[in-house]
Amino acid sequence: MFIRTRNRQPTFIQLKLLNKMQENTQRSDEIAKLISGNGYNKQVSEISVSIIDLKNPSEIFGTNMDLFMYPASVFKIFIGAEILRQIEIGKYSLDQEITIKPLNGIPKELKLYPDPRTTLKTGDKVSIDHALYLMLAVSDNTASNALYELVGVESIVENAIEPNGWNGTGPTKYFLGRLKARKPYRHTEMIQTSARHVAEFFALVEQEKLISPFVSEKLKDHMSKYDKTVKRGYSIPHFLQYHKSGYLETNLYTSKRFGSLVKNVITKGWAFQRYMHDAGVVKGQNSHYVIAIFTLSKQLNPRKYFHMDRLAKDIFEYMENKNES
Repeated sequence: MFIRTRNRQPTFIQLKLLNKMQENTQRSDEIAKLISGNGYNKQVSEISVSIIDLKNPSEIFGTNMDLFMYPASVFKIFIGAEILRQIEIGKYSLDQEITIKPLNGIPKELKLYPDPRTTLKTGDKVSIDHALYLMLAVSDNTASNALYELVGVESIVENAIEPNGWNGTGPTKYFLGRLKARKPYRHTEMIQTSARHVAEFFALVEQEKLISPFVSEKLKDHMSKYDKTVKRGYSIPHFLQYHKSGYLETNLYTSKRFGSLVKNVITKGWAFQRYMHDAGVVKGQNSHYVIAIFTLSKQLNPRKYFHMDRLAKDIFEYMENKNES
């Protein structure tokens, strides 16, 4: 059932697409067997996979598709959709400049794997279009906070989430919160979404039906500009058209809180947790599909990585063979 909003109702196209989206239980079983057969489910604490075969976009399949998780940077797609909607109706323009406010700046965190990217700083001036690029292609958190504040939480929910029936997906007052006010880093209760909702989002984008063709095309354009030379262990295959990944770590080894480290190890058995997600559109010789993979690892060894690329490759081969037959 769709939630009606105060200012906007679902478009006919969105209703037609999402109301017809049914789970293909046979293919869900096949994906579940692929994951368990290769031991991927034992390599992480939680795993969620959603796939939409764009050759038959009325169906969705996967495993744990409705498991809600902290989405990390994947949530930036919803911010992008709403700012582009407001641009299309004339509230803002792509070349309009915004100034980065002090509260939107993100300080560098002490992390086991430091972020090498150069991000926007307080006082920088940037066009909305370039901020969109930084948010969607580079995943600049400062740009994300600035655009998030510009459009407002309520607008994102009312125009980019509720009209599509994505109940349960939702933000809080600030996308990245206030790092100085709360440690360690980030918590799942702040913001959440599911692999199913993200897969449906990308399906609408690929069919140019996410709000409007303009919104869909601009989202697709910026997400396709990701740095293809950067080798990430959680990227989807080489046939990837465009995507949005997400990463977040809670590392008690570098938190300078020895008491919390010892307590977590004794009571919970982990001292490091990692959210690692990816979602996008893949197009092979025989396949054309949307995939969303969400994972959470809780472990003692922070250097142990889940190789999402291997899972994505296995799913790619499954999709290629399935459509060939």
